[in-house]
Amino acid sequence: MIEVTVTHKTDEAKIAKIKKLGISSLEIDLSAIKREISVRELELILIEEIGYKKWLHNEKMNFYKARALTFAEVKKTN
Repeated sequence: MIEVTVTHKTDEAKIAKIKKLGISSLEIDLSAIKREISVRELELILIEEIGYKKWLHNEKMNFYKARALTFAEVKKTN
């Protein structure tokens, strides 16, 4: 799921619901972007820029984090 923020960010109740349902969701925050931009500028922001994006919830993150920590522990003990 993608949440686009223009005037207000996604509220905590919605984020909690997203997490409960196990839905990965990315927020694109356009609140600081001027309203009069070209289609090309918007396209660059949506596709290429990372500074405007953050995960509200990433369902796979915990799996990969645990996997990385396990790998680090194994390396540390060897």
